[in-house]
Amino acid sequence: MYDAVILPLAKLDVLETASWYDSQQKGLGKRFTKETRSKVLFIRKNPEAYAIRYKDTRCAVLIYFLL
Repeated sequence: MYDAVILPLAKLDVLETASWYDSQQKGLGKRFTKETRSKVLFIRKNPEAYAIRYKDTRCAVLIYFLL
């Protein structure tokens, strides 16, 4: 498994986003955070699973936490 480096600003962005989701619907922020952690773990295990979108950058989209 590969290591993941989560920058401080990215962590802050996740926390702020989770807070916003909780303001929309209680518990939604926790679901968002859980999905984010799950996606990071998946990427650590499968670093080439997503296509390169920008030069050497791969992008993963969070979509399932709202369902």
